[in-house]
Amino acid sequence: LVRDDPAHMGLRPYGGGKTTRQSAPEAQQPMKQVRMSRRHQRLMIAAMLATGPINIASFSFYTLQYAGCGYSPMTIAAGLSMFGLLLTVSKLIYGWCNDRFGVYICNWLFLSVSLLGNLLVALAPLFPPGVMIFVSLALTALGYPPMMIGISLWARDLCPPEDYTKKVALYQQLSMVGGMVGTLLGGFSADLTGNYTLAYIGCAALLLFTLLSVQYLYRYYGRSRKIRPA
Repeated sequence: LVRDDPAHMGLRPYGGGKTTRQSAPEAQQPMKQVRMSRRHQRLMIAAMLATGPINIASFSFYTLQYAGCGYSPMTIAAGLSMFGLLLTVSKLIYGWCNDRFGVYICNWLFLSVSLLGNLLVALAPLFPPGVMIFVSLALTALGYPPMMIGISLWARDLCPPEDYTKKVALYQQLSMVGGMVGTLLGGFSADLTGNYTLAYIGCAALLLFTLLSVQYLYRYYGRSRKIRPA
């Protein structure tokens, strides 16, 4: 911000002799923003709706899913406490990884882990009560940060700067709407089947859809490399 060497500004010192004009070192420019087409905007809207059941509904079903599988209240409480602790740690890891590798790579890494965790939660009735609750919740927590923090990063990378505030608000509202619908559908599926396995399979499918949609847009608009903030 402050340059005290006249040569960096292409100037000569006052009273000095002739100097060769030197241009300022070129700063690495941020990637040019491109406005998404209407088709891609609709895809992004669908992806944000799909985040809702994972962000909101899935939390409501953990206790009921594992209680139906025969886990004791103490074990469920321990698993959820571990989930909260790992979620806090994973946010820090996610931030560090974003700074080092970029959002695109972190989407693959973290959302794939969360996808595996949701599938294990769905398959919990197939296993006797034991360590499965800790494994599934640990994977889900470690892969969860992009669903919480990623929405604002996706809006930053895929929308023009002047639209950022509006798009973040829109995407967050869409996620909330998706969460309300997902909660109703999850309860309905539990009434039909007696557990939340179908609901978590649906969460895993929606998570996969969000991952593939967002990564496609990142690739299409040239955002797959690390983006330096302006």
